[in-house]
Amino acid sequence: ELRFAREKLAEARLGVEKRQNTVAMYLVEESEINSELAIEQSRAAQSRRKVNELRRANEVLKEELETSYGESFE
Repeated sequence: ELRFAREKLAEARLGVEKRQNTVAMYLVEESEINSELAIEQSRAAQSRRKVNELRRANEVLKEELETSYGESFE
């Protein structure tokens, strides 16, 4: 998405140079939307990684508790 945002911004700059302001504004808006999407996708990926880390930590803790207290520990 970030690549698309950069491409749209580059196209918008060309539109400004060619005095195609309406097209340039549309491309700038598309670039902004793609940038925001890229940011949110990055945040979501970070959150998924954190959840996976915590899930694994919980599994390790559960295994340790079961080893210490028996398998019936819940």
